[in-house]
Amino acid sequence: MKNIKKEHNLSTNLFNHCNSIRIIFYSLMFFWGLSLMSCGILRSDKYWKIEQKRISEIRSRWIYKELTTEIKGKVLLFREPFGFDLTWYPAFTIIQTTEQDTVIVLDKELKTMLKKGEFVNVEPLEWSELEKECFGTAYFPIKKTKISKILASVKVVYYGKIRIQAK
Repeated sequence: MKNIKKEHNLSTNLFNHCNSIRIIFYSLMFFWGLSLMSCGILRSDKYWKIEQKRISEIRSRWIYKELTTEIKGKVLLFREPFGFDLTWYPAFTIIQTTEQDTVIVLDKELKTMLKKGEFVNVEPLEWSELEKECFGTAYFPIKKTKISKILASVKVVYYGKIRIQAK
């Protein structure tokens, strides 16, 4: 009888211990989910629709131009060239010029990675009308509101060639 009681206490203790672990696990998952929502990782469909509309409005205001003279500036944001399905997108760089303008430069030939804060020279680079039509769209998948605020400050998108400034 003593052994049966001992086994019963052991199984009850084990059951209570497992329940405690479950409670801790589910509590941690709950708070982790809350933190993700507060950090902006999880957003509602309504939020993304509003953000997409806002970004579309921002992009519609951009003026695409051929660069005629060299500009210098600091890299604020860089995205390397990439392809999606059958579409190819050139290197996309947001630069704050020495005149304090914020511009986007599309470079179809860039092969190096750029870092935020790096100083660059941008030279004119000829794009054919077909290249501009097929590949010359400034596209950047937006995930953060902070980036969309930078994009909102852009007025001009240049076709150019980026070179890193010598130190």
